Amino acid sequence: IADIIVAKHRNGRTGGIKLYFQERFVKFENLEIYQQDSVSA
Repeated sequence: IADIIVAKHRNGRTGGIKLYFQERFVKFENLEIYQQDSVSA
């Protein structure tokens, strides 16, 4: 799990997002998708 923080953005919002690292595909995806799947299962 990675926590990406946008601390400065010229014309947009700032904040953070948690990402899930899929080692098999070497990519990051939104953690909320995986949390919703585990709740619905």
